[in-house]
Amino acid sequence: MKKFIPFIAGAVVIVLVLVLMPARKKQPQFDGKVTLNVRDKIPYGCYASYHLLPDLFPGVKVELNRNEPGSWKEVSLDSSGQVLLIVTKFFDPSESDLDYLTALAQKGNCVLISAVEMSYDAKKFFKVHEQFLDVDKGDKAIADEPMLNVSHQFGVSMDTNVVHGASWFIYPGLKYGNEFQDIDTSIAHALGYTASFQVNLVGIHASKGSILLHSTPLTFSNFFLLYESNYRYLQQLVSLAPFKPTRIVWDEYFLNNVQKDSHNNGGNLLGVLLSYENFRWAFWMAIIVIGLYLVTGIQRRQRMIPQMAKPVNESLEFVSVIGKLYYEKGDHANLGLKLAQFFLEHVRTKYHLDTQYVNSSFAVHLAAKAGITPEMAGQLVDYITEAQMGSITADRLASFYGLLDTFYKTT
Repeated sequence: MKKFIPFIAGAVVIVLVLVLMPARKKQPQFDGKVTLNVRDKIPYGCYASYHLLPDLFPGVKVELNRNEPGSWKEVSLDSSGQVLLIVTKFFDPSESDLDYLTALAQKGNCVLISAVEMSYDAKKFFKVHEQFLDVDKGDKAIADEPMLNVSHQFGVSMDTNVVHGASWFIYPGLKYGNEFQDIDTSIAHALGYTASFQVNLVGIHASKGSILLHSTPLTFSNFFLLYESNYRYLQQLVSLAPFKPTRIVWDEYFLNNVQKDSHNNGGNLLGVLLSYENFRWAFWMAIIVIGLYLVTGIQRRQRMIPQMAKPVNESLEFVSVIGKLYYEKGDHANLGLKLAQFFLEHVRTKYHLDTQYVNSSFAVHLAAKAGITPEMAGQLVDYITEAQMGSITADRLASFYGLLDTFYKTT
């Protein structure tokens, strides 16, 4: 083993050099993961949205909330003029969450819920139904899977009755969201549409305030807002509040809950470790070193495997020797009897058949056990009977010998 230590050390050094060498500049790749997180600057993060709000609404305080309803610090149930933005992929509130959000809206505030999908309880509470847009990998984005297809053309617009001269806002990115169907017009009304002229924005009046349901949260993403003048869509959305905002609170409580559930359900310990670069390099270095040790260790301990001789069909060889011996003497009857006796002994030993009565029943069992045709088994029985009676001729003996030769070679 000592003579291999230099090779192992050299391999480790090479790996370390490769790790520590400056990485070559890679071509930038499109990161299509949908996070909707205000800290993410990737295409489908919301860094731009959150930081554009102070510019779009000068003098309005913009804050970030990560607490559940009822434990709010940035949102006040005793104040009005607040806009609460809930941007998430899956909106799954509890009954108490819905009560808090409704109470906040009734106090003279605006709650804007932008989610790809809402839970059954939420849809029942707001009396709406949803229909997924026709996209590739649609609902997989909820599990934070990379969305690499950006060939879609997606557009949204406000209702012209709500925004005078409303225009379409499009971008060449992911077409992923929902559309509202079967709206209860007694409490809700359509405020916006997708490019297929389906409702993606619903307004619900709540005493002094309002609740806005929005089904295409990717319109808050960096990719969408920074494309041409799409930032104006965000401005129009927030301006739908029935008052001039005094405070805008971006909520991440429901988004964080979705991401936490996704990691808990789909993650594993190895995946978590490999997500960190240092752990990833350490892991692969350990695998390489262990592999080198196993390879060198096996070479040192492995013994020479002796060459085994090819198995010989001793039955066939014995029959050949006996056949030549008796054939030279011309004793065909004795040779036929010896061949029959040796064959029956072979059948008893290998196939455990009773050879006391060599008849048609014996032929059936022999064919089944040895895997030969019934015709061949019947011929063998006929030859054995002639040999036992001593009436086998030279020609029949030659045929019997040939049939035995075929039997031993094929079974």
